[in-house]
Amino acid sequence: MQTPAARLTRDELEFGLKEIVQRLEERGEPAELRIVGGAAISLWHNAARGATQDIDAALSPADAVLDVAKEVAVEQGWPDDWVNDKAQIFLPSGMGARGEEWETVYASGTVTVKVASLDMLIAMKLYAAQRRARREYEDLRVLLAERGISSMAEAEALFEDFYPGDDLNDTAYRILGIALENPERPAVHAPEFG
Repeated sequence: MQTPAARLTRDELEFGLKEIVQRLEERGEPAELRIVGGAAISLWHNAARGATQDIDAALSPADAVLDVAKEVAVEQGWPDDWVNDKAQIFLPSGMGARGEEWETVYASGTVTVKVASLDMLIAMKLYAAQRRARREYEDLRVLLAERGISSMAEAEALFEDFYPGDDLNDTAYRILGIALENPERPAVHAPEFG
């Protein structure tokens, strides 16, 4: 098994996610995976994004999904927590003009996979940039360009919609300004299930 700092490529993320879906379906286990963070960006917004440590997701039922994910981890030599629900605490509270927003990218009679909306990903990345500025810069420049946001005011308004009453700190403003000045539109190749 790799160390917890192991990085998973986009291809590995896609393979692992498809394995989870297939195994849950084979077992007839109803489940929902709502994906956020770097994995969501790598798989649906930036095919050229560098590797990430994990798939951050809201999982239901969490135990069933995590059990299957651990099976895949053992077989592939990946960390046990390559799929986890730690990012759930950073999801928008729903107290603002907009709550959680998800796009369904796969649905069978048993398993549903959703990805955070582009706007919600941007808001979450701005929220995270207050603590981890450097890690969020590359993602923000891609997401902001994809959404067509070109000003601080537009980004602030979007952030306020999801995190009302929270102000961006100086670090987040600095990263946001640099990201807006350096937009990037990479290729996207969304995974196909089935």
